[in-house]
Amino acid sequence: MVGAGTGESLNRLPVAPRELILADAGYCSIAGIEHVRQQGADVLLRVNPQSFVAFSSRGSRIVLLSLLRRLSRVGQHGEWRVVLQGQNSSFEGRLCALRKNDRAIKEAHRRLHRRASKKQMITRAETVELAKYVLLFTTRFNGSTAQVLEFYRMRWQIELVFKRLKSLVQLGHVPKHDDRSSRPWVYGKLLVALLTQKLIRIGQDISPASINSRPQRPPSPWREFSFALRNIQQAIEPDISLEHVLLSWNEIAQALAEESRRRVLQPQLLNRATV
Repeated sequence: MVGAGTGESLNRLPVAPRELILADAGYCSIAGIEHVRQQGADVLLRVNPQSFVAFSSRGSRIVLLSLLRRLSRVGQHGEWRVVLQGQNSSFEGRLCALRKNDRAIKEAHRRLHRRASKKQMITRAETVELAKYVLLFTTRFNGSTAQVLEFYRMRWQIELVFKRLKSLVQLGHVPKHDDRSSRPWVYGKLLVALLTQKLIRIGQDISPASINSRPQRPPSPWREFSFALRNIQQAIEPDISLEHVLLSWNEIAQALAEESRRRVLQPQLLNRATV
């Protein structure tokens, strides 16, 4: 819990030695990265080109686009060793990049144009070109470039969990204004979220497999979580018994599954960028 006026920063995170901190571009600051390194941990984060200043081993400043333009094919990735200069130390890292597919590039450009229109600003040509790539920085040296890109992609699964917590559990809505009063509300909401997740796992374990003649549809964690949450909220005066819900869970999950969508199959899982 932090007070008003405090922003997101790696400096505010409790960091233990040998940890790997995954973060988006909002946390991309040299000072924050230096703080993590001083605690004996590593970072893997999305690069914010506007604030990321890197140097070669010879001390010359690196121009990002001069490196990225070497990646001309969809799905092509590259890696370069760079040096960051913090306030109290200098440290090496890996700059990893992936060229997006055409669909992801168009989507990135659409977001840029929408933001520029909303803020009444002009998007620089350099920003438009940078949007063609996924650009990451890590201080951990084990693993291939492809593994680094795939590992960062897992961050999106964590992001989806927080989106469910904010939307369905209303984790971001706390009717208090001081730390002491807010903490019980947050802890209570987290307890409900954990109970909901536990309920889903129990249902998956004890419910018999659903027998359905329709084609199998992908599961919908969002719908399952929402359904389980409603059952917990109605546990005192349930519309249907909790025992019946658990025994029928797999059949319920099948009914809640998403409809099939027409999607363009990509040759590589990494081609779609994570924002």
